[in-house]
Amino acid sequence: MHDVVIVDAVRSPLAQVHRRGRGAGNHVGGLLAQTTAGLLRRVRLEPAAIGGTFGAGASLKQLRSDLCRSLSEIRDDAIVYQSGSSMEAAQSALQWIQEDPGAVALVVSVNDIDARNSRADGAMLSGEIQRGLAAELVAARWKLSRDDLDEYAARSCERSYECAIAGDYAPEIVPIVVPADERTVEIVTGDELRSGAGLADLEPAFHDTTLGLQHPEVRWSVTTGNSAAPAAGACAMLMMSSRRARELRLRPRAHLRALTAAPEDSILGVAGPPVTATKAALQSYAGSVDQIDHFEIPETYASTVLAWQAEFKVMPDLLNPRGGALAMGRLAAADGMRALVSMLGALEATGGARGLLVGSEGRSVSRAMVVERC
Repeated sequence: MHDVVIVDAVRSPLAQVHRRGRGAGNHVGGLLAQTTAGLLRRVRLEPAAIGGTFGAGASLKQLRSDLCRSLSEIRDDAIVYQSGSSMEAAQSALQWIQEDPGAVALVVSVNDIDARNSRADGAMLSGEIQRGLAAELVAARWKLSRDDLDEYAARSCERSYECAIAGDYAPEIVPIVVPADERTVEIVTGDELRSGAGLADLEPAFHDTTLGLQHPEVRWSVTTGNSAAPAAGACAMLMMSSRRARELRLRPRAHLRALTAAPEDSILGVAGPPVTATKAALQSYAGSVDQIDHFEIPETYASTVLAWQAEFKVMPDLLNPRGGALAMGRLAAADGMRALVSMLGALEATGGARGLLVGSEGRSVSRAMVVERC
């Protein structure tokens, strides 16, 4: 097995999309193209060195279009793969590099603002209701109260706000140019963060009398405050073997020690705590929870994170220490890579050695990754 490394990973600023179907900021054109270009400028790598691109959150046609916009020169033999999530894309890139240790892989993911996030009248889509019910079932199964969920959501928002004020997010963000009233504006570190204030005043988001009769154990504790709103943003990451990095005189940020996929509870789906994937990654790494300095668990719902914590007894200070989707918004297919970008920065800032990241795929499958800082 070849030693695969992450040379660098970056993201764009994030803009949240509210449930009423209106974005908090302008529609961001060319998110993926600008983020990819920013990554390559940062590592000072010529686009011609990239042999394959593994993308998520966009069609193959859109991926190729954005690559043409961001890469001044594309190799004739360069390949482009489409995946369902950024974690799946990273796993495909890992397998490709294992087969060809001289390869250079670009992994990209995006979630853009458009009408797919909700109906025009503000009503939730049926899939969103089912995911909300799953989050309620998680809260019921792990005996999590409304106060538990709100307290965690408030803590996540507070952590994100503190990181933003301190400038901790700045190194992971590449500037994005957006249109604004017949001119362009460069957004450098303009994340839109949700406040944790007033959570107790919110009504349950997914209450349904019929579903309540079918699931009497549910207490309707999930609100728009302790579940994440959609957000627009893009991420880009450069992967290769450590040997190839030395040849290109690049300094990697982390070794990719494990990346595994595992089935989860089919009833709970995306809201279920990714227990099986976590155990699979630790087994592949031949390590234990005690050896990990930083954990990133999906914050689509507060109940998911707290249920996972109940299973693994991880110290709260190590769990999503820079906040997450509850404050910044969820990036759908790009959410796993967004968390990875933040985790790498946190490990470097704190001197931590290892991090574990889990990304839910939304199809009763989760992927988990263990990285070691170089």
